Amino acid sequence: MPQGFADRSMRRRTAADRAVWPGAAFVVEALILLVFLAGCLAVFMQLFGDANETGRQNVQLEQAVELASNRAERFAADPLAGMGEPDEGGAYASADEAGDGLTVACEVVPEPLPAGVLYRASIAVTADGEEVFSLATARYVAGAAGGAGAADAQGGGANG
Repeated sequence: MPQGFADRSMRRRTAADRAVWPGAAFVVEALILLVFLAGCLAVFMQLFGDANETGRQNVQLEQAVELASNRAERFAADPLAGMGEPDEGGAYASADEAGDGLTVACEVVPEPLPAGVLYRASIAVTADGEEVFSLATARYVAGAAGGAGAADAQGGGANG
């Protein structure tokens, strides 16, 4: 054995050698991992929160599409069903409250043509005053007089 090695291995430990605790590296590593874990949890919680909000918006949009399509089917069966009196411009309007804070608004504008009436409907579903979904559709009723009621609007032909 070299002389220098034996001298170093046989010497006594001094107070300066014992100043560094052997477990200090483990504690520092554990603290770094804890900070990293906390940062990851914060990021994942933000992502899960955003995913939850997106899911709620998707459910609301699905309900709005269903309500608008139901109103469009009712319009296709009878263009003036559930409508009140026309306003000054001849347009009919209705608003129905649906569950979950959704409101279905429908505006029907009759357009008299030589052989019948073309009814154009604009259907909008809103939540808290903000539009969630809108739909535009039309139905032609042959042989109907312009401004006739829904009972008179059921003519014959391909649309009757």
